[in-house]
Amino acid sequence: MLVSQYFYPEQFKCNDVAFDLVKRGYEVTVATGIPNYPDGKFFNGYGIFKKRKEKINGVNVIRIPLVPRGKGRGFEIAINGFSWALIASVWAFFHALRNKYDYVLVHESSPVTQAFPATVIKKMQRIPFYFWVLDLWPESLTSAGGVTNKYVLGFFTSMVRFLYKQSDKILISSKGLTLYLCKRKLCR
Repeated sequence: MLVSQYFYPEQFKCNDVAFDLVKRGYEVTVATGIPNYPDGKFFNGYGIFKKRKEKINGVNVIRIPLVPRGKGRGFEIAINGFSWALIASVWAFFHALRNKYDYVLVHESSPVTQAFPATVIKKMQRIPFYFWVLDLWPESLTSAGGVTNKYVLGFFTSMVRFLYKQSDKILISSKGLTLYLCKRKLCR
C-alpha cells in the first residue's frame, strides 16, 4: 500500500512509482486525499461523495476526505494536513481489518502527518513501513512557513521523531539528508 495525501491527477513522483510497480506485476493500492493541490479546491469531478474509488493505470486508488487547502494560508494548510491525517488514520484502522498488505510506503512530500495512517496499518498488520522522506520537518515550518514558536517547533520535532522511529526504513534522496538524520540519531 502506498500512502500519500497527494496522487494523480495531482503531479507528484509517487504517481510514477505506483504506475511502474503495476507494470512490474505488483498489485498497488493507494490511500490518498481528494485532489486539491495546488489550487486549494477539489478538482472537477472529485468531491466528498464523488470518485472516492477508482482504478488509474492499474492502481487501485482510494480517496479519503479532507478539508481542501483553500488559498494556501498557513492555517488552511495546517487544517488540510491534519484533517487528512486524522480521517485517514481512522479509515486505516477499519481498512486494515478487511484488507491485507505486504508493506506500506509513505510518500512524504509534505506534511509529515501523512505518515500517521501508515503507522496504523503497520501496527495492525505487523508489516514493514517504508518512509520516503522528501521534506524536512520541522525545518520546513520555519523556512517555508515562518514558524518560530519554540513550543510549536518542539511539538513537531517530537512528532517527527515518533514517526521516523515507527518506520522500518527511511528512504532519502540525498547524502545531506543522511547526515541530518544521523546527527539527530534517527539513521539506521
